[in-house]
Amino acid sequence: MGRTIDPNSKTRLEAQARAIRVAERKEAKAAKLRKIADERQARHDAFKAKAERMFFMYQQGVTLEMIGKQYGITRERARQYISSLGYSAKDGGKCKQAEGKRESRKRKIDANLTARYELDADVVRQLRSDGVISAYKKQEANSKIRGIVWSLTFAQWLSIWQASGKLHLRGRGRGKYVMSRIRDGGAYELGNVHIQLADENSREAVDKWRGKAKQNRGVFCLYPGRELAWYAKANGVSLGFFKTESEAASARAEYLAKTGQIDATRIGRGRGWTYVAKNKKNPYLMQICGISKGYATEEEAVAAYRAAAEQIAEQRNGNRHIPSSSRSPSAIESAANQPV
Repeated sequence: MGRTIDPNSKTRLEAQARAIRVAERKEAKAAKLRKIADERQARHDAFKAKAERMFFMYQQGVTLEMIGKQYGITRERARQYISSLGYSAKDGGKCKQAEGKRESRKRKIDANLTARYELDADVVRQLRSDGVISAYKKQEANSKIRGIVWSLTFAQWLSIWQASGKLHLRGRGRGKYVMSRIRDGGAYELGNVHIQLADENSREAVDKWRGKAKQNRGVFCLYPGRELAWYAKANGVSLGFFKTESEAASARAEYLAKTGQIDATRIGRGRGWTYVAKNKKNPYLMQICGISKGYATEEEAVAAYRAAAEQIAEQRNGNRHIPSSSRSPSAIESAANQPV
């Protein structure tokens, strides 16, 4: 007799076979997914490596257009590669080129500042913002305009001020300090300058010229070295610039002669008389060079003033001492009676 198959056993075998087929399908599907994931990761790694190479070039200042041409892609695609790493246009390319130019320019400026002022560039910038460098340049320019030799570098000038401890008090006016030459003479150089009160410096300048007469009053050399260096003025009226001192003095003398004015730089400014109300008889008080006399009318006072002024100016032009007799009221009256 043939062997009979148990139906339950057959069912179990079929179930096992189905389970094996399901497991094989799951394994195949998982293997396929792993392969897809590996391929995706490989593409991502390749994309990232490519993006990093592009960004490295971009950091060196290579533009997106040049990167795109090298990799055979568009400028926008190159930008997308770099943006995927979290970087922007400010991190390279033209911005990097501009930054490099700025840094190069800053290094050049720093080197020039250090060479010019003999100090660190950051220190120079701070001193410039505080107005110290401007003060140095102004004093140097004024020295050259006055025709005085200037031999101080900025570092020397600053060291003198810092040693004095008066830099914060530098300026003009009462209580302010200035850098001046010793006895107001010589050049601005080490060993011949010191820090002193502005009032003391002014007194030194006055004492230097006390008792000395200027050859041509009203004539000044404002711009030594220029073609039109000499400036002339008369009684507050500007007469312009001239090539030589003699030309300026001649123009000033011609102006005074033409207008009939008195040289105010020699005898003082003003109209020459003062009205004194309490003096009923001679209320018009004429005053000039320490001499005073009252007159009944304004015309008499003006005539006396003009006559005395011309007499004093003539004596001064001749470099003669004014005798005491010339200062007496009788001498002034005799001069006033002469035609003007």
